[in-house]
Amino acid sequence: MKPSMNVRYFMAEFYGSFSLLFVPLVVWQLNGSLVFVGVSVGLTYLFTSSMLLHISHAHFNPIFSLASWLDGRLTLQRLGLYLLAQFSGMLFAWVSLPLAGTVQWDLTIDVPWFQALGMETFLIFMVVYVYVAVSEQPMMRPFLPLSVGVAYSVLASLGLATTGNTLLIGQFLPALIFSPGVVLRVVLSAGLGTVLAMGFYRKLKFQPTVYQSK
Repeated sequence: MKPSMNVRYFMAEFYGSFSLLFVPLVVWQLNGSLVFVGVSVGLTYLFTSSMLLHISHAHFNPIFSLASWLDGRLTLQRLGLYLLAQFSGMLFAWVSLPLAGTVQWDLTIDVPWFQALGMETFLIFMVVYVYVAVSEQPMMRPFLPLSVGVAYSVLASLGLATTGNTLLIGQFLPALIFSPGVVLRVVLSAGLGTVLAMGFYRKLKFQPTVYQSK
C-alpha cells in the first residue's frame, strides 16, 4: 500500500534534516576543520535534496519552511508537519551520535551577543534568499540542490569562523539546557533573517523591472 503524501512529506523532511545535521557532526569529530564541516553541510544538502526534491521540495531546515509559508507556498498545516519532521530528525541526529563515537560538539565562539546576532541574521538572509529565488522558477528548480549546496558550504563556513553557527538550528538543541542565551540568539537571527529575506524577495518579485514593464 502506497503511503499518503503527508507520510511521504514527513519521511523526506525527517531523513533530510537528520542527514544535514548528523553528517557535519561526525565530520567535526573526525576532522575538526571548520572548512570541512562547512563543506560537509553543503555536500549533504546537495545529495539528499537531489534524492528528495520531488517529494517535499527539500527544505530540511525550519528557515526554508518558514520562508515558504510566508510566501504562500505552504499551508499552516503543512508548515506544522514539516517543522515536526525537521526537529524530530535533528533530535534523532543527536541521539544517534554515540554510534559515531561522540556525544559532544561545541563550536560556539565567544563574541559579543549582538555582533553574533547581526552576522547570523545576514547569513540566514543570504541562504534563505537563494532558496526561495531558485525554487520558485521552474527552469531553475533542477539546479536547487547545487545552488543551495554551494550557498550552504560558503555561508556555513563563514558562520563557523565568526560565530560557530552552521545555520542549522538543530546544532543548538543541547544548548537549551546549558546556554539558553545562545538558543535565543539563534532563534532571533533565524526569524529576522528569514523575514528580511522574504521582504526583500517580494519587493523584487512584485516590482517589475524596466524590461518587464515594457
